[in-house]
Amino acid sequence: MLDLMNSPSRIKLIVFDMDGTITRPRLDFGEIRKAIGNDDPSLLSLDFILSLPPDEQKKAWEIMHRYEDEAAENAEPQAGAVELLAELRRRGIKTAIFTRNSRKSVETVLSKIGVEVDRIIAREDAPPKPDPRAINELMERYAVHREEVLMVGDFALDIEAGRQAGIATVLLRNGDNHALKADPDFEIDSLLQLREIIAR
Repeated sequence: MLDLMNSPSRIKLIVFDMDGTITRPRLDFGEIRKAIGNDDPSLLSLDFILSLPPDEQKKAWEIMHRYEDEAAENAEPQAGAVELLAELRRRGIKTAIFTRNSRKSVETVLSKIGVEVDRIIAREDAPPKPDPRAINELMERYAVHREEVLMVGDFALDIEAGRQAGIATVLLRNGDNHALKADPDFEIDSLLQLREIIAR
Protein backbone atom coordinates (compact mmCIF):
# COMPACT_ATOMS: atom_id res chain seq x y z
CA MET A 1 0.00 0.00 0.00
CA LEU A 2 1.32 3.46 -0.87
CA ASP A 3 2.14 5.72 2.06
CA LEU A 4 0.03 8.83 1.58
CA MET A 5 1.99 10.80 4.14
CA ASN A 6 5.31 10.34 2.33
CA SER A 7 4.18 10.23 -1.29
CA PRO A 8 4.59 13.31 -3.48
CA SER A 9 1.35 14.63 -4.91
CA ARG A 10 0.07 17.46 -7.05
CA ILE A 11 -3.38 17.20 -5.44
CA LYS A 12 -4.12 20.22 -3.23
CA LEU A 13 -7.93 19.99 -2.86
CA ILE A 14 -10.42 17.11 -2.76
CA VAL A 15 -14.14 17.81 -3.03
CA PHE A 16 -16.38 15.07 -1.60
CA ASP A 17 -20.04 14.29 -1.90
CA MET A 18 -21.57 13.37 1.47
CA ASP A 19 -24.34 10.71 1.39
CA GLY A 20 -22.97 7.44 0.09
CA THR A 21 -19.43 8.87 -0.07
CA ILE A 22 -18.34 10.22 3.32
CA THR A 23 -21.22 8.31 4.96
CA ARG A 24 -22.84 4.98 4.26
CA PRO A 25 -25.99 5.38 2.14
CA ARG A 26 -28.94 6.21 4.42
CA LEU A 27 -31.47 8.21 2.44
CA ASP A 28 -34.10 6.23 0.54
CA PHE A 29 -34.56 8.55 -2.41
CA GLY A 30 -37.46 6.53 -3.83
CA GLU A 31 -39.33 6.78 -0.55
CA ILE A 32 -38.64 10.52 -0.33
CA ARG A 33 -39.86 11.01 -3.88
CA LYS A 34 -43.17 9.36 -3.03
CA ALA A 35 -43.51 11.25 0.26
CA ILE A 36 -43.22 14.64 -1.44
CA GLY A 37 -45.56 13.64 -4.28
CA ASN A 38 -43.00 13.39 -7.06
CA ASP A 39 -44.33 10.84 -9.56
CA ASP A 40 -41.51 11.34 -12.04
CA PRO A 41 -38.57 9.02 -11.23
CA SER A 42 -36.35 10.98 -13.64
CA LEU A 43 -36.86 14.20 -11.64
CA LEU A 44 -34.68 14.50 -8.55
CA SER A 45 -36.44 15.47 -5.33
CA LEU A 46 -34.62 18.78 -4.91
CA ASP A 47 -35.47 19.84 -8.45
CA PHE A 48 -39.09 18.76 -7.95
CA ILE A 49 -39.43 20.80 -4.75
CA LEU A 50 -37.98 23.90 -6.39
CA SER A 51 -40.57 23.59 -9.15
CA LEU A 52 -43.50 23.74 -6.70
CA PRO A 53 -45.51 26.83 -5.72
CA PRO A 54 -44.43 28.40 -2.38
CA ASP A 55 -47.10 26.77 -0.17
CA GLU A 56 -46.41 23.31 -1.58
CA GLN A 57 -42.67 23.90 -1.38
CA LYS A 58 -42.94 24.59 2.34
CA LYS A 59 -44.68 21.27 2.99
CA ALA A 60 -42.25 19.36 0.78
CA TRP A 61 -39.24 20.95 2.52
CA GLU A 62 -40.63 19.89 5.89
CA ILE A 63 -40.82 16.29 4.67
CA MET A 64 -37.34 16.46 3.17
CA HIS A 65 -35.89 17.88 6.39
CA ARG A 66 -37.42 15.06 8.43
CA TYR A 67 -35.77 12.45 6.24
CA GLU A 68 -32.44 14.28 6.26
CA ASP A 69 -32.49 14.85 10.02
CA GLU A 70 -33.19 11.18 10.68
CA ALA A 71 -30.43 10.09 8.30
CA ALA A 72 -27.99 12.56 9.88
CA GLU A 73 -28.72 11.37 13.41
CA ASN A 74 -28.09 7.78 12.34
CA ALA A 75 -25.09 8.51 10.13
CA GLU A 76 -22.25 6.04 9.93
CA PRO A 77 -18.95 6.84 8.24
CA GLN A 78 -18.09 5.12 5.01
CA ALA A 79 -15.30 2.60 5.51
CA GLY A 80 -11.99 4.47 5.57
CA ALA A 81 -13.56 7.96 5.66
CA VAL A 82 -12.40 8.98 9.13
CA GLU A 83 -8.87 7.70 8.57
CA LEU A 84 -8.55 9.26 5.11
CA LEU A 85 -9.85 12.70 6.09
CA ALA A 86 -7.50 12.79 9.08
CA GLU A 87 -4.56 11.90 6.81
CA LEU A 88 -5.51 14.57 4.29
CA ARG A 89 -5.69 17.18 7.05
CA ARG A 90 -2.24 16.19 8.35
CA ARG A 91 -0.89 16.29 4.82
CA GLY A 92 -2.26 19.82 4.27
CA ILE A 93 -4.58 18.78 1.44
CA LYS A 94 -7.74 20.88 1.60
CA THR A 95 -11.06 19.05 1.80
CA ALA A 96 -14.59 20.18 1.07
CA ILE A 97 -18.07 18.67 1.03
CA PHE A 98 -20.32 19.69 -1.87
CA THR A 99 -23.81 18.31 -1.33
CA ARG A 100 -27.45 18.79 -2.24
CA ASN A 101 -28.28 18.26 1.45
CA SER A 102 -28.98 21.01 3.96
CA ARG A 103 -26.16 22.63 5.91
CA LYS A 104 -27.79 21.54 9.17
CA SER A 105 -27.71 17.89 8.14
CA VAL A 106 -24.07 18.13 7.02
CA GLU A 107 -22.99 19.70 10.30
CA THR A 108 -24.89 17.04 12.25
CA VAL A 109 -23.26 14.26 10.24
CA LEU A 110 -19.73 15.59 10.64
CA SER A 111 -20.21 16.01 14.38
CA LYS A 112 -21.74 12.54 14.65
CA ILE A 113 -18.96 10.69 12.83
CA GLY A 114 -16.16 12.89 14.14
CA VAL A 115 -14.54 14.28 11.01
CA GLU A 116 -13.55 17.77 9.91
CA VAL A 117 -13.40 19.37 6.49
CA ASP A 118 -12.16 22.79 5.47
CA ARG A 119 -15.34 23.88 3.70
CA ILE A 120 -18.99 22.86 3.45
CA ILE A 121 -21.08 23.81 0.44
CA ALA A 122 -24.68 22.77 1.05
CA ARG A 123 -27.78 23.46 -1.01
CA GLU A 124 -28.26 26.86 0.71
CA ASP A 125 -24.81 27.99 -0.39
CA ALA A 126 -24.58 27.46 -4.14
CA PRO A 127 -26.41 26.10 -7.18
CA PRO A 128 -26.71 22.32 -6.77
CA LYS A 129 -24.73 19.68 -8.62
CA PRO A 130 -24.17 19.21 -11.50
CA ASP A 131 -23.65 22.99 -11.64
CA PRO A 132 -19.86 23.45 -11.23
CA ARG A 133 -19.90 26.94 -9.71
CA ALA A 134 -19.30 25.69 -6.17
CA ILE A 135 -16.20 23.80 -7.32
CA ASN A 136 -14.98 26.86 -9.18
CA GLU A 137 -15.46 28.93 -6.01
CA LEU A 138 -13.42 26.41 -4.03
CA MET A 139 -10.58 26.51 -6.55
CA GLU A 140 -10.54 30.29 -6.36
CA ARG A 141 -10.72 30.33 -2.55
CA TYR A 142 -7.73 27.98 -2.20
CA ALA A 143 -5.84 29.28 -5.24
CA VAL A 144 -5.48 25.87 -6.84
CA HIS A 145 -5.45 24.81 -10.48
CA ARG A 146 -7.81 22.29 -12.05
CA GLU A 147 -5.12 19.62 -12.29
CA GLU A 148 -4.67 19.88 -8.50
CA VAL A 149 -8.29 18.99 -7.64
CA LEU A 150 -10.34 15.80 -7.38
CA MET A 151 -14.13 15.39 -7.17
CA VAL A 152 -15.17 12.21 -5.32
CA GLY A 153 -18.74 10.93 -5.25
CA ASP A 154 -21.05 7.98 -5.69
CA PHE A 155 -23.59 9.39 -8.14
CA ALA A 156 -23.69 10.59 -11.72
CA LEU A 157 -24.28 14.20 -10.64
CA ASP A 158 -20.99 14.20 -8.74
CA ILE A 159 -19.09 13.04 -11.79
CA GLU A 160 -20.88 15.52 -14.06
CA ALA A 161 -20.17 18.43 -11.70
CA GLY A 162 -16.48 17.56 -11.68
CA ARG A 163 -16.40 17.13 -15.42
CA GLN A 164 -18.07 20.53 -15.97
CA ALA A 165 -15.50 22.10 -13.65
CA GLY A 166 -12.70 20.52 -15.67
CA ILE A 167 -11.27 18.46 -12.82
CA ALA A 168 -10.52 14.75 -12.40
CA THR A 169 -13.39 12.67 -11.06
CA VAL A 170 -13.51 9.59 -8.83
CA LEU A 171 -16.56 7.32 -8.53
CA LEU A 172 -16.90 5.38 -5.28
CA ARG A 173 -18.69 2.07 -5.74
CA ASN A 174 -20.40 1.78 -2.37
CA GLY A 175 -22.57 -1.32 -2.68
CA ASP A 176 -25.72 0.58 -3.65
CA ASN A 177 -24.58 1.96 -6.99
CA HIS A 178 -23.00 -0.92 -8.90
CA ALA A 179 -25.54 -0.50 -11.70
CA LEU A 180 -24.83 3.22 -12.01
CA LYS A 181 -23.61 4.32 -15.41
CA ALA A 182 -21.05 7.08 -15.22
CA ASP A 183 -17.78 7.95 -16.91
CA PRO A 184 -15.32 8.95 -14.16
CA ASP A 185 -11.59 9.24 -14.53
CA PHE A 186 -11.15 6.70 -11.71
CA GLU A 187 -13.30 4.12 -9.93
CA ILE A 188 -12.66 2.90 -6.39
CA ASP A 189 -14.29 0.40 -4.03
CA SER A 190 -12.85 1.98 -0.88
CA LEU A 191 -12.06 5.57 0.03
CA LEU A 192 -8.61 4.43 1.11
CA GLN A 193 -7.85 3.69 -2.54
CA LEU A 194 -7.70 7.46 -2.99
CA ARG A 195 -4.22 7.21 -1.50
CA GLU A 196 -2.99 5.58 -4.69
CA ILE A 197 -4.68 8.17 -6.92
CA ILE A 198 -3.30 11.05 -4.88
CA ALA A 199 0.19 9.60 -4.97
CA ARG A 200 0.26 9.20 -8.76
